Amino acid sequence: MLSAFAALVLAREVAAPPTFEEVQKGMYETYRKLAHYSDEWNFELHRNDQGLHQSFSRKIEGAKSGFLAKVEGQVVFHQVHDGTVYCLAVTSKQQFAKVAGSNEEFGATFEKAVRPKLEENSFNYYVQAYDVLFVSNPPFEVKSEEVVDYAGHKARKISAEIVRKDGSAVLHLRYWFDTDRWILRHVELDGKSASAGTFTIRGNLTKVDFESKISPSEFSLTTAELKDYKEVPLAELQKGG
Repeated sequence: MLSAFAALVLAREVAAPPTFEEVQKGMYETYRKLAHYSDEWNFELHRNDQGLHQSFSRKIEGAKSGFLAKVEGQVVFHQVHDGTVYCLAVTSKQQFAKVAGSNEEFGATFEKAVRPKLEENSFNYYVQAYDVLFVSNPPFEVKSEEVVDYAGHKARKISAEIVRKDGSAVLHLRYWFDTDRWILRHVELDGKSASAGTFTIRGNLTKVDFESKISPSEFSLTTAELKDYKEVPLAELQKGG
């Protein structure tokens, strides 16, 4: 039989929250296993007295994907992959590029997909076809995990934070997931740094469909859609972000 002390230690170990890397791996694996999936996200960014609205639309059919990004309601770029050809169209440049090959974002290793290189004492976030990433150097540390009520349903809430050793910033991150899988529903970040001041990010999943009837045409850009665009090499299109 376990001693009272051993039982207490075991209970604490069982109840320990996941590490931040485990959370990231859970999302990385979950979204790459999806098919017939579509969702839409709204993000609100506030820094001091300034605000910015972003929205993202995603479609996933295994290795086929579609991703549309808007800022303040205006399309910024649209990227698709039909399993054999990748196409990226950038609105501000009125340019597009096509590259034949497998879907690199779908097939990227965990390290490449989820761990972009960041300078020390820096933070960024990315919304992509398969990933919603909040990354920092030094990395986030999970502080708690709990089941809470969110939007009329039970949700798994993960809270993480960073306090930089040099005192230049404090970041508090909160994720809300489905209780049975790493499907993200809502994300909040509150930060304060010497360089950026006070800032917040709020990301909300506004639409989601796990049995979406996605037409094959959703994974390609038609000639009509690109009629006013100039085709350029992908490397040229990606210059300057």
